Amino acid sequence: MAAVLFIAAFAVTSSAAPASSVTFDVARDVAEHASPDVEIAQKKLDLSAAEVGVAGTWSNPSLNIQTARYTARLGTSISVPLPVFGQSSKASDAADAERIVAGWAVGVATIDARWGASMAWIDLWEAEATARLVLDSERDAETILAVAQERSDAGSGPLVDVVRARADRAR
Repeated sequence: MAAVLFIAAFAVTSSAAPASSVTFDVARDVAEHASPDVEIAQKKLDLSAAEVGVAGTWSNPSLNIQTARYTARLGTSISVPLPVFGQSSKASDAADAERIVAGWAVGVATIDARWGASMAWIDLWEAEATARLVLDSERDAETILAVAQERSDAGSGPLVDVVRARADRAR
C-alpha cells in the first residue's frame, strides 16, 4: 500500500513536468543497442571470428642453444612443428564452431535485453495505471464525502454516512 501511495505521489509530482513518452518499441530497441551484455557478446563474436583465421596457422619454429659448464660442449637444436593427421583442419573447425556459438550468444543476449526492457516497460505502465486509479479513487472519495456532508447538513442523510465517507477517504 505504501508503494502505491509513493507511486501516486510521484505521478502527481511528475505530472507537472513535461513528460517524454517512451513507446514499447523504442524501449526495446534502446535496450538492444545499449545493453552491455549484447556489446560483450558482440565483441566475443568478433574475437572468435578472428580466431578462425589464426587457428589453421602453423606454430613458430624454435631454435635452442645449450652449453655445458664442465665440458666444452655446445648443443643446438631447431624444431619446426608440422601439423599432421588433420590437426590444422580440426583446429579450424573448432574455432569455426566457437564462432557459431558466439553468434548464438549474441542472439541470446539480444533477446534477453529486449525481454528485460519489455518487462520493465510493462511494470512501469502498470504502475502508472495504478497511480491513476489511486488518484481517481481519491477524487471519488472526496466527492462522496462532499455529497454525504451536504445531505447530512440538509437533514436528508444520516450522520453515519459522513463518518463512513471520512473513514473511506482516510484509507
